[in-house]
Amino acid sequence: RERLFVLATSDPEPMVRARSWEALSDAVDDEAIRDEMLRRFFDPETAPEEHAALVLALAPSPIEEVHSLIRALYDEPETRAIALEAMWRSHNPDYRPHVVAALQEEDQMVRRQAVLGVGYLQLADDAELLLPFFQEPELRSDALYSYALAAPVELDQTALLEFLKRLDEAAFSLDEDEAELVQSALDERLL
Repeated sequence: RERLFVLATSDPEPMVRARSWEALSDAVDDEAIRDEMLRRFFDPETAPEEHAALVLALAPSPIEEVHSLIRALYDEPETRAIALEAMWRSHNPDYRPHVVAALQEEDQMVRRQAVLGVGYLQLADDAELLLPFFQEPELRSDALYSYALAAPVELDQTALLEFLKRLDEAAFSLDEDEAELVQSALDERLL
């Protein structure tokens, strides 16, 4: 953590600083790290790559300026994917309309983040919207994982076995890796 913080605050390359901030996203509870993230977030001289990484790192925070920027990034087609990633990282279900709307986008990166958003925001009412993505090879794994995170299912052994059977049919058969992926999503729900 200490080494990443040094890189984030002093490396001459904006992309190195950006990746370092992204790696520190789970350290926002550290006051020194959070304060420096916020300082750089509000600094107009912060490089765009670094700023995008700070948006992702700060997404779970309740700071309204962060969420205003996330919404502004969503409004621009070239930054919509990063905005959607920040939305699902925030774990804020208020972003549901943005995530659901983005499932229809042409841009594959935007759709990928929207698919992940359904799962990570656990949008149970929208889980069925992921079924068509099982047929898209580039998005299949993300859709299976997200569906397992979001689908309404009781977390007892009998219900899970029935769910896995239905999912296997809907996905036209899960291979071994996909079955493990789905199981890891279900395990995450149990935590």
